[in-house]
Amino acid sequence: MEALRKEKCVAALEAYDILSLEVSISCSDGLVEEVILGITEAKATDHSKVIVQRHVSSSLDVQISGADFQLKQTLIQWLENYLDKKSTQKPLPYDFRNLTPFERSVLYAIEKIPFGEVRTYKEIAEEVERPLAARAVGMACGKNPFPLFIPCHRVVASSGEGGYTPDIAIKRFFLRHEGVL
Repeated sequence: MEALRKEKCVAALEAYDILSLEVSISCSDGLVEEVILGITEAKATDHSKVIVQRHVSSSLDVQISGADFQLKQTLIQWLENYLDKKSTQKPLPYDFRNLTPFERSVLYAIEKIPFGEVRTYKEIAEEVERPLAARAVGMACGKNPFPLFIPCHRVVASSGEGGYTPDIAIKRFFLRHEGVL
């Protein structure tokens, strides 16, 4: 986990009954190409998991591949700031080549949503000047190759939290961490 402070990560995870959060970041040519998130959640209603939880400590596993030293340090600093609930507004060098212009505009708009705030799919559609495209904004969120870093978890449905790729439990974890839920 390199310089990322493990004790802070573990405390954040334990506060939300998360057994582990895996963050895998792939980079190439100085760009972040893909971020993959995984989660193991402890549910009070699942007695077998609760028993296992007592024997497994919470963990955050961060793997960064293909990044040079400076980009790796930038990513680690970003994650530390996020866990410390500090500003994460510093833009990172993303590889947007596999996204449409509309998807890019949606992700740029979402990247601007501050820590601890949410916007609706409709508000993002209006911001990208496509006011009738709320459903398409949701689809673009589902294609976000940089979850957490471009915080699609901060985009919610007008009637509630909405969905989240890869898992709604991850969205809830991030929103609780940010004080939204």
